[in-house]
Amino acid sequence: MNKKTIIFSIELSDRELFAKTLLSLEMARRDFRVYIGNFRSIHEHCRGIKSSIFFHKSSYVRRMAQYKREMGAVVAVLDEEAGIAIPTCEMQDFCEARFGPMNSDTYDYIFTIGDGYTKRLQGMPNLSGIKIISTGWPRIDLWRDDYSYVHAEKVNELKSKHGEYWLFVSSFGFTSKAGLDFQVARAPYDLNVKSLYNVFDALNNYIDLIKKLSAESSRKIIIRPHTSESIEEWESIFSGCPNVVVIREGDVTPWLLAASGVITYRSTVTVQAALNGIPTVQYKINEIDGIDDLPAFKVSKCANSVQEVLDYLLSFKGDAEKQRLKEFAADVLKDNVSSLSGELAAVKIANILSQLDIVPQPPIEVHPLMSLMSYIWDRYKYAEHRARKVLLKKRAGYRISRFEKIPNGIRSQEIQSIVDRLQLLKPSEAVPVLCRQVATNLVVLERAENNQN
Repeated sequence: MNKKTIIFSIELSDRELFAKTLLSLEMARRDFRVYIGNFRSIHEHCRGIKSSIFFHKSSYVRRMAQYKREMGAVVAVLDEEAGIAIPTCEMQDFCEARFGPMNSDTYDYIFTIGDGYTKRLQGMPNLSGIKIISTGWPRIDLWRDDYSYVHAEKVNELKSKHGEYWLFVSSFGFTSKAGLDFQVARAPYDLNVKSLYNVFDALNNYIDLIKKLSAESSRKIIIRPHTSESIEEWESIFSGCPNVVVIREGDVTPWLLAASGVITYRSTVTVQAALNGIPTVQYKINEIDGIDDLPAFKVSKCANSVQEVLDYLLSFKGDAEKQRLKEFAADVLKDNVSSLSGELAAVKIANILSQLDIVPQPPIEVHPLMSLMSYIWDRYKYAEHRARKVLLKKRAGYRISRFEKIPNGIRSQEIQSIVDRLQLLKPSEAVPVLCRQVATNLVVLERAENNQN
């Protein structure tokens, strides 16, 4: 059966899959056929589509003109790097670097987290003709209290396994001087180089903090490295700290919700924690130029000594304090995020996209031989990735692999499980949705009653 078609690309499954599934569910409710895949699977299998919406996760330029031509794509972008972790003083330079290569010949829609970005982007001449709309992020939709049940089982499991713990969410992007040098050599502009050196200073401050917290408190500290950071290097740094463990597993949300406190550095996770009433600490932030105008800074405790960190994390107790933190965070963010309450960002975006004049398409059919070849190639590249890690000691702090970005692949069973959980929020509005594996790392999602595949 022919249906309007939308394609969602996934680069980092831990960060994107839940939110993209929420948005996919909204599109399926509007009777779209939805494909969710990584870049390779989309490039291999979706180019036979003649009319579609291509919804991308960043201001990615490579192949966009080709997709627009070959897939008849209306190209929409929601760039999750353009969020609330960019200092106001750096936002204009960031926007020009991130969105400067874009123009209306290739791109049609840019959805932003809030009016701050929308106003800046609307002032960029190269973006003239592109519809730029403040909607908020589906990712932030999932931070609302209404969706806390989605992770309840995992939260209980983590609390049972780890007990009381503090979560250190790392977002430095590297874990050594060699990693810093690698990033500096590839930095696109001088301001970015300055920022990288600030990050390196912060990295050393935080390593010192965690070691001292480990020595002064028996509380377990769980380090969650960024995807671009080496787990092995973090483990080596804290090998002498028995109450510090390094774990990077799945979506950060249940780990955050199970924690009694969060330590982080200029990360969006700071805001997510505050909106859930979880105390967050940033350490020696005032020593770093140009960073203290972040929303992430304003909703957290900025401590300049280990004792300040300990006092804050140990004293923050009670539902009343949590509620005050939630309300304070919402007030701080109201001018930066467009969907903290009221209509979901996913609904806003789906309502806009569903009105586009897209010609219904037949489903993608992948020949079994093509599917087999794709699977064999994927396994070969995985073996190559493992060999490089083991034999060449390649560190994730340099150039990370797609197997680290999407460690479990994109699988229909996982997406179906997320869909089923999301629909529990409003059972009366649930629609029968089925997910099917089209090929390696490519899943189709659509309303079941019209599914004739």
